[in-house]
Amino acid sequence: MIQAFLIIIIFAILLVLVVGFGIIRAIFRIFFGGGSNLKKQHKQASHEKEQAQTQWHSAEKKKIFTKDEGEYIDFEEIKDPDKH
Repeated sequence: MIQAFLIIIIFAILLVLVVGFGIIRAIFRIFFGGGSNLKKQHKQASHEKEQAQTQWHSAEKKKIFTKDEGEYIDFEEIKDPDKH
């Protein structure tokens, strides 16, 4: 019983520490502008993603076959004399 109570107290203390650290970090970003660098990174990542999608779509539209492939050829059936 006491062990379960200690485990609950430890988790509560860890939860308070994590939430407190998040709040302090948010306040630090507001006053010292730490978030502006993150915005630049996010914009750069989204720009790179758009470029990758554009390249993928343009590669998708390119022809795979050359001009001489897929031309019509007259069909001629050749029968095997051994098979009836």
